[in-house]
Amino acid sequence: MPDDLKPAERQLLRELERIRRTPVRIALVGRTGAGKSSTVNRLIGAEVAEVGNFEPVTPTVEHYTGTIDGFSYEVYDTPGLCDDLPNRGNDGRYIELMQSRITPPDLWLYVARLPDNRFEPSSLLKFTPFWHAS
Repeated sequence: MPDDLKPAERQLLRELERIRRTPVRIALVGRTGAGKSSTVNRLIGAEVAEVGNFEPVTPTVEHYTGTIDGFSYEVYDTPGLCDDLPNRGNDGRYIELMQSRITPPDLWLYVARLPDNRFEPSSLLKFTPFWHAS
């Protein structure tokens, strides 16, 4: 660090370095088959998450890490909510799983299929208990 910096400038540089060392946490949420795992692969830049062509393939929370220009990030792939599987009613269990496995994220990404041209309010109701969790 240069010697001619003012105290506030030094503090700002220290804070920026701390931020640089702290990974940004991104949690992907959305309906079953929306493309969350495909989004993980794009964010990581490699085929690390299994994808299923609109079929659910993520039964648990998966954690991935990456780095861009020295900045690290974590991506959490989650099970799809509002699923149409024969054993419906998994939403409560999936939300509990997310709460127990995801460090509070810095960014939530809601992933929707491209043909889905609108957001269903009922989908938001499924996520509300998790977003407002303490």
